[in-house]
Amino acid sequence: MKLHLNSRVLAAVLGTCVTAVQAKPSLEDWRTPISCGGQQFEVVSRCKAATKSMALNACEPGQRLTLGDKTIRIPTRPAGQGQAPLFAVLWSCLETSQGPILLLDYTSGQGRAEGDEDAEFFDSQLQVIKDPAKQRKLYKSLPQAKKGAVKSIMPGEGG
Repeated sequence: MKLHLNSRVLAAVLGTCVTAVQAKPSLEDWRTPISCGGQQFEVVSRCKAATKSMALNACEPGQRLTLGDKTIRIPTRPAGQGQAPLFAVLWSCLETSQGPILLLDYTSGQGRAEGDEDAEFFDSQLQVIKDPAKQRKLYKSLPQAKKGAVKSIMPGEGG
């Protein structure tokens, strides 16, 4: 079966497509300031708000975590092969005798399969705390932690 489009229909379809592409907002820096134990952390996400209610915001992988004049890319571990990128969506601040500790919770927004969620602890030098024993101790302190949302892929947290 051959499909014949007249020039008016084709122009209307192409015009609609071009208009839709031009109407999309560009990515913006969404900043989440986090005051933790006297330190000022900041998570920066490059995103644009979803156009539909409860849809994920569109974000560029590779958020940034800043403290003072130091900036690192987060998450520090790359996504596994075939896995969707992870985005920081929640933060927790723990004030410890060794200084403030920031916990970032990550999700891909794709569900709860293996690799779709992760978390990282950062000290006041933006070093990742990798020691499992230290992590377990910090997790036990979480009920007392100050918490908040990171502006990124989750609906209602944009801009």
